[in-house]
Amino acid sequence: GIRDIGVTGVQTCALPIYTDGATTSIREVACIGRITRLERYPDGRFDLVVHGVSRARIDELDQPEADRLYLRAWMRPIDESGPGPAMPEARRTISGLLRGPRLARLSQGEFARQLTANEQVPTQALIDLIAFVVFSDQGLRYRVLADADCRSRAATVTRELQELDRLVELVDRQEPGAWPKGLSWN
Repeated sequence: GIRDIGVTGVQTCALPIYTDGATTSIREVACIGRITRLERYPDGRFDLVVHGVSRARIDELDQPEADRLYLRAWMRPIDESGPGPAMPEARRTISGLLRGPRLARLSQGEFARQLTANEQVPTQALIDLIAFVVFSDQGLRYRVLADADCRSRAATVTRELQELDRLVELVDRQEPGAWPKGLSWN
């Protein structure tokens, strides 16, 4: 049947794994998710569709045993209780940045703008979705996941969008006519 599992928004795995190439460790915050669809393939692989329910801190980790070949975690939710504050100013700021002339060109820009325009999407969820749709930086994604304070997450996403907008503006200033012959600033 459908079950709750701990997953991370950063990678698709049972627990949030971090590796720097030399060492691998389990991060202390993950996302509790509900499996909404499971598809099993003949070669033994699975496709899962998971709906995130709550952020959670890993309190205890059980190592694999004879009949259980996977780690098991004891977790507690770290999200604020209830729907959270509306934060209309954060929503307006993020929406304005995504509609601006530079960030409007993002590959996921149209989807992100649709999210901000949809009042059915709570601002807390909007902030998380924008962080995971627009940004590919795994460290940033994990910082957003691990932050239980929605206002702090909004500030992080806003800051990152502003920085991205600034960088795109700098790139736009590079006129191809000013490049030395045979060179590109890329």
